[in-house]
Amino acid sequence: MPYSGRLLWNRQRKCHQQYLSNVSADQLAAADMPAVYSMRWEIELLFRELKSQLSIDQIPTGNKAAADACIYAALLVLAIGRKLHRALQCRGKGLVDRFPFERWSSILRQVASDLLYVLLAPASQSHSLSRRLALLLRYEGKDPNRHRLLLKARAQLGVLAH
Repeated sequence: MPYSGRLLWNRQRKCHQQYLSNVSADQLAAADMPAVYSMRWEIELLFRELKSQLSIDQIPTGNKAAADACIYAALLVLAIGRKLHRALQCRGKGLVDRFPFERWSSILRQVASDLLYVLLAPASQSHSLSRRLALLLRYEGKDPNRHRLLLKARAQLGVLAH
């Protein structure tokens, strides 16, 4: 099926935006195109994070069962990372600092062994480490470029430059 273009008015940017798709107009209304593009970017950013931070594209085995286990492990790490991400953001109590997912994943990868120790060690031993880790994650997870639009926002607005 050939690609067709749909021109839509963007109220925020006060200009028209062109959306290209191979989906026919009777399957997807033009007004729904921005939402579909937005979700597509969410998926692209998720795979980018899985590849760049969790090396899901470099699984060192030809064994299907082992490869599946590596993929599931990466997805679990991603889910746990997102849960910690939300928990620390909620504890920020009014902080407007942003915690980009890719930065967050990179930091979690660096402290993974400490996080495992906190989970497996007796509470008496892991309490002080968990507090230090929480402070470290809250400090290091912040985007140092607060005034720059995050990649997701830039993609949604159609702005490619910083």
